[in-house]
Amino acid sequence: MYEHRARADFSRARRRAFWQGVRKWFSGESDALLPFDQVRAAIPIKGQRYRGLRSIPIDQIVGSMGRYHEFNRAFLPIQDHTEDRWVNIGRAHYQQVSLPPIEVYKVGEVYFVKDGNHRVSFARQIGMDQLDAYVTEIDIPVRLTAKTSIADLEIKQETSEFLEKTGIMTFFPDAEIELTLKGEVGRLFEHVDTHRYYLGLKTGREPTYEEAVRSWYREVYLPLTAEIEKEGLAAHFRGLTKTDLYLLVSEYQWLLREVYADEASREEADRRFTETLAKISPAAGEPARQITRTLQNAPWLDAFILEQEQAEFQRTTGLDLNATVPGAYAKLVRHIQDHRWILGVEQDREVPWSESIASWYENAYLSARVLIEELDILSHFPNRTETDLYLWIYDHRQQLSEQLSWEISVETAAENLVGHAREETGGGQPSGDASRPMRSDAPQLLFVDILVPFGDDPEDLVALDQALVVAQRNSGRIHGLHVITAHDPGDDDLHESLKTEFERRCESLEIPGRVAMDTGKIARTIAERSGWVDLIVLPLSHPPSGAGLTRFGSGLRYLLHRTGRPVLTVPGKATALQKLLLAYDGSPLADGALYLATGLMSFWEDTELVVVTSGKRKKPSANLLSRAQGFLDSHEIHATYVRSGDPVPDAILGTASRFGSDLIIMGGYGNRSIFELAHGSTIEAVLQGSGIPILIRT
Repeated sequence: MYEHRARADFSRARRRAFWQGVRKWFSGESDALLPFDQVRAAIPIKGQRYRGLRSIPIDQIVGSMGRYHEFNRAFLPIQDHTEDRWVNIGRAHYQQVSLPPIEVYKVGEVYFVKDGNHRVSFARQIGMDQLDAYVTEIDIPVRLTAKTSIADLEIKQETSEFLEKTGIMTFFPDAEIELTLKGEVGRLFEHVDTHRYYLGLKTGREPTYEEAVRSWYREVYLPLTAEIEKEGLAAHFRGLTKTDLYLLVSEYQWLLREVYADEASREEADRRFTETLAKISPAAGEPARQITRTLQNAPWLDAFILEQEQAEFQRTTGLDLNATVPGAYAKLVRHIQDHRWILGVEQDREVPWSESIASWYENAYLSARVLIEELDILSHFPNRTETDLYLWIYDHRQQLSEQLSWEISVETAAENLVGHAREETGGGQPSGDASRPMRSDAPQLLFVDILVPFGDDPEDLVALDQALVVAQRNSGRIHGLHVITAHDPGDDDLHESLKTEFERRCESLEIPGRVAMDTGKIARTIAERSGWVDLIVLPLSHPPSGAGLTRFGSGLRYLLHRTGRPVLTVPGKATALQKLLLAYDGSPLADGALYLATGLMSFWEDTELVVVTSGKRKKPSANLLSRAQGFLDSHEIHATYVRSGDPVPDAILGTASRFGSDLIIMGGYGNRSIFELAHGSTIEAVLQGSGIPILIRT
């Protein structure tokens, strides 16, 4: 009888576990017990002590040492093999057999079962709320509650790292430092470091880290969190801690100023912040919008965070610069210090602080300000200041250089800030109409940043030889990209030798050149990096394969569609790029090729141009040539014009041979381009038949 009753209890417990698992799955919540070993690995232990026999609340038992995979968070059984042991516990209970106390570890506010998992499970099933247990208490620096999940452990680990490294709980035992926002602990460290810089400048000496932590907590963290409480923000940010709010109040300001342009952009910033908040907090819908409105109407944030930093910066440097983002002034100080170190190395002496400030302001800050004015960047970012943009440009430059393994110029980083808006040389609605208006302005086109991808074949470096010709004409710089599709340690010497040879050839011509090594799909990797360059130069296997594409295979078509950059394919050898052939059909991409050719003729000396069109089309070729000639004449560029009755590929290749051309310029794939007959067959036919480089305008 007792066993039958116990087995019935187990069956009910298994059914409850199943339906709880279903509900948790649909809600996206975790239903798992906390593994004790995982908690110990994530959170440092400060000490432990034996507390003896205690009566503990069952609903605070949330984890197990070794059987966390056999029960769910409510300690209901989730595996059938636990039945016999579970039933034995139930039978003993109904027979009024005394069971020994369980053994647990108390960590924070919760308990982990060391021995007695099945007893806990049975007790939960029959509705008990207390159990006798031998308790060993473990001290940790963060809070663990009954709501803590496995997903929370990473955040607890990050918080523990901050508390451990700063030692803040030693100085302020009642300190409330608790994060629920994942990945944000780095910003707390940055705040402490920033405050340490200011403290050092204020005191005229290097403060210890302990001094900085104490001062930051007393003078920055506590006043700000007190102001947050005073303003009642915590009531709106349900589920977020004081520390979360301390970090969030500045996040809104960043987000508000990072969007582009006018009043509509402010609304976009509000919308994005509401979405972000809804993801990291239980708040959603109208409560989230209310939080956004609350921060919109909190001018004390800027006053509280920025005014102190600006005042400190003015006192230590004598410079009156205006930033809008917390932490900006600390970055400016670091820039001055880095500049001071560089000056010291260059001049082999100790440079006074005052001299380094003046030099940095004149040579770095003012130079960037001139660039900001020339590019009219502030018009794209009306909520920013020149100081904000100076820092953004330099930070972005460093990130790009590290990411790409290239030396990114300040100018390139600045241009990227406005989306390379001045690179656009084509445009207009797609049409084959020769009467469509042409752009009258001459394109200011220079291939300054040139991307040269290459594989493991030394013959691929023919693309480098051609790129060096372009770089010499444009005072450009080369960005090499060695794409490795599958890493084989045995090829490391080959990769290194190709990289060395690449950089040697650049150095021999005194052209800046640096190689980045990357792995992945070749075309996709090239496309990802193409946004930082003006031209892509590819080696072309010659004679080409039956597919009629570069050695990168169908990836060429992918590049022509995705990069938005001109692509120069190079077959057997580099040429002098002095006799240009433009294939023109009046399409938008052909217009782009015309603009490109105009730019090259304007800036490259000793260059000849031939323009060819085919009569094998609906529109009369004479009209097309008149259209092209009118544009070139308006820019004082002389060219030879050829009307051919041959099919398009034959017209292009035959004219190139007739005039001894060493570069073909043509439009890429387009919806109505005459040069894209059946699936781009014209481009591929020209690639197959050409022994000279082809510059394709995408």
